Amino acid sequence: MTVDIKSVEADPKRPWKAYASTALSFVALFVAAWIADTDPFTAKEIGAALIGAAVGCGLVGGVTFAVKNPMVKKT
Repeated sequence: MTVDIKSVEADPKRPWKAYASTALSFVALFVAAWIADTDPFTAKEIGAALIGAAVGCGLVGGVTFAVKNPMVKKT
């Protein structure tokens, strides 16, 4: 039995893959900073964690948007 598999064409008008990776990485980076903190999580540390998570998720989302979906050969 053969299955035709095609690559999903990337649509720059709907970057759902980039949105999802951005949101998930923001949450993951913020939670990681929260868990890594051994003292009470102060407002200053929350601010730093939010800025770090925003920078990190921007990089992840940008790279995810820039990378095209791979072409899959038909079998």
